[in-house]
Amino acid sequence: MRPLFLYGTLRPGSWNHDRWMAPFLAATCRPGRVAGMALHHVDGLPYLVPSPGSVVLGDLADLDPARYDATLELLDEFEGTHAGHYRRVVLTTEAGEEAWAWLAGDDLTASVDDTTVVASGDWLDVRSR
Repeated sequence: MRPLFLYGTLRPGSWNHDRWMAPFLAATCRPGRVAGMALHHVDGLPYLVPSPGSVVLGDLADLDPARYDATLELLDEFEGTHAGHYRRVVLTTEAGEEAWAWLAGDDLTASVDDTTVVASGDWLDVRSR
């Protein structure tokens, strides 16, 4: 069972964590970083997009094993994967751990640019503005 790489509103400290993530955790989230991705801020939401040379900061979330598959299905629905808004993929953290993450869907990926990138790679920096 892979952990989830949380980089946006599901991270501890962001508005969706308590409702959509905390009830499904097996343990406290732990820090993580993913290279080769950039964080974008579009219409108040975070999006992860492949970008060589960039790094995104986030948290790794270990899900309750008894609800692992059901939680992934629930989060896929929450993230709009069936509609193509996000797509769930396996990424490797800088520490070498594989984790699930939701990347921006193709339509959104094509529309982001330098004006939407979060330079620090940390969504909590956006939330504190």
